[in-house]
Amino acid sequence: MKVIFLSDVRGAGRKGDVKDVKEGYARNFLIPKKLAIVGTADALKRHKEAEEQLKKETAISIAALKEKAKELKSLTLVFRRRFGEKGEIFGSVTAGDIEKELKGRGFDGKAVLEKPLKTRGDHIVEIDLGEGVRSRTIISIVP
Repeated sequence: MKVIFLSDVRGAGRKGDVKDVKEGYARNFLIPKKLAIVGTADALKRHKEAEEQLKKETAISIAALKEKAKELKSLTLVFRRRFGEKGEIFGSVTAGDIEKELKGRGFDGKAVLEKPLKTRGDHIVEIDLGEGVRSRTIISIVP
C-alpha cells in the first residue's frame, strides 16, 4: 500500500516521503496514529503540488537571505567594553551579544564563534542566516 508520511517514523520513512508499506502496518499503525495518509491519486497530486510550492517559497527565501548577506558584509558592529590598565578586557563579546545587536539592526542570524571574543580590535565573524546562507561581518571591540 502506498502512503504519504506526515511525520518521521523511525525505520519506515521521513515526513513527506511516499513509500510502499505493508497494508496491515499502514491500516493498523500509521493511519490511525496520523503518521501517514493513504497515497491515493488525488493525495499524491496534492502532495506534489505542495512540494513544488514549498520549493518556490524556499527559493524566494534564499534569495532574500542572500540580499541580507550582502548588506551584512558591509556592516561593522561596535562593542564598547571596559579594559584594564594593561589592555586586558573585562568580560567578553559572546555570540549572544552579537545576535542581540544584529536583531536590533533588523538581521536574524546566529553568530558562529568557537569561543567568546576577548581581545581589543576588529574581528571577522561568520553569521549563519539560515537555509545554508552564511555571511561575514566585522566586530570591533573598543574601550
